Amino acid sequence: MDKINRFKKVKKEWTAFQSNNKKVRIRDAANQMKVSEAELLSTEVGADTFYLSVDNIEHFFKELFSVDKIMLLIRSNVVVHEVVVKPKSLQLQGDKILNIEDNKSLVLSFNDNLFKHIFYQKKVHSNKELRSFQIFDKKGAAVLKIYLKGQDKSIFDQIALKYMVSYEYELQSDFKLSLVSASRSNLIQKVDLYFINGEGIQDSSEFKLKKAPLRQILDDVSKSRLPVQVHGVGEGTIQYYRGVIKNIIDYGPWINVIDKDFNLHVLENELSESIIINYEITDCNYCSIEFFDREGNHVLGITSVYGYEEDFNNIMNNLKDIK
Repeated sequence: MDKINRFKKVKKEWTAFQSNNKKVRIRDAANQMKVSEAELLSTEVGADTFYLSVDNIEHFFKELFSVDKIMLLIRSNVVVHEVVVKPKSLQLQGDKILNIEDNKSLVLSFNDNLFKHIFYQKKVHSNKELRSFQIFDKKGAAVLKIYLKGQDKSIFDQIALKYMVSYEYELQSDFKLSLVSASRSNLIQKVDLYFINGEGIQDSSEFKLKKAPLRQILDDVSKSRLPVQVHGVGEGTIQYYRGVIKNIIDYGPWINVIDKDFNLHVLENELSESIIINYEITDCNYCSIEFFDREGNHVLGITSVYGYEEDFNNIMNNLKDIK
């Protein structure tokens, strides 16, 4: 089947799917239809969905940093991690986005070698108009999505128009790549831990838990108003939130944090393992807890922020499932 015929076939199937499954999100639909999310999105190219060609990702990000407010979204199969930031406080440093108003703390690290397909989309969802840049890898899997959360609609639109090009069925040419399944990793990704930066680790140890007690931890830190770092691990990305968690809401199989500047959505029953890592650094003790999905992929972690190490350590020590 040539790329144009495949495009027409997928577009027809996607239209039929939407008519019968109005509440299914595009990523879940792609999984059910056994195609990539980006290929489905490509069939919507038209008045409000553009295919973009971005040669200089650094310049692209710097243009985005001129708008008033954005949301950065990364995800895995079981975790969605969203942070709302004011771009004018951000600084791009190589493959990292830093918050210069928060002691240059890390907001997002990414591998721009994965940035293969980029779309702009404007659509109405739940009676709200959403504008987004969506970045996918060569398999059509989402790497990073950037949503406008402020009022600078015209600036956001003009950036999209600047990079808009004719869609030439790029996803349909590479569709077989989307059928390649991810391999089991079993590796803890290298996340940013403030207490390790510039310090030598004198000793470290790991404790595997019998289950992944995410809800218990979220409840504990929320009730005590304890600020923490929550890092989500996506496709070539790691994203960070540091602050207090307030609103924890269950919705179907998802456990959700719905706060003003941070949203977290986790399929907790798909977390198969968690590990507490204890660090001893210059006679002080620190720890983090890292979560893994059923495929062994590192997808989420929680640790302390400066000045609250002892309180966080106490929560870790009180977990009943520590071996």
